[in-house]
Amino acid sequence: MLKDQKFAEAHNTTVTTAGTEGFYVPPTRITPEIILDFDERTIELKGVSSPENSLDFYNPIVKQLRDRQAELEGFAQIKMALVYFNTSSSKCLINLFKTVQSLTTNLKVQWFYEEYDEDMVETGEDFSELLDIPFEYHEMTDLL
Repeated sequence: MLKDQKFAEAHNTTVTTAGTEGFYVPPTRITPEIILDFDERTIELKGVSSPENSLDFYNPIVKQLRDRQAELEGFAQIKMALVYFNTSSSKCLINLFKTVQSLTTNLKVQWFYEEYDEDMVETGEDFSELLDIPFEYHEMTDLL
């Protein structure tokens, strides 16, 4: 059985790998949509992140990034559009950011938030400061 199939079964979802160009995890009620587009050097996270076991959910994503590090050299972009994430997801997201930061020399982060969600803006500012990466902040309407 492929590792991607094991991941899908463990998270009651499906995983589509698109050859060399990407990796896709569709959203569920408790997990975000994740798109790794290696052609565009873009990582997108959208939705809600509160899986039962955040490490089990995010570790395969981080592994994909490490396995494909040559495709992220020079420049990478993270588009983060989560409306909610729990504490254990937060730790995994920081690890994901650190991983991408270590794989590229130029990282651009776009942090999307819902209108009037100052808590999510502050969380983005905390991440930016902790990781020493400048973030761009956009209302979710800018994402559409």
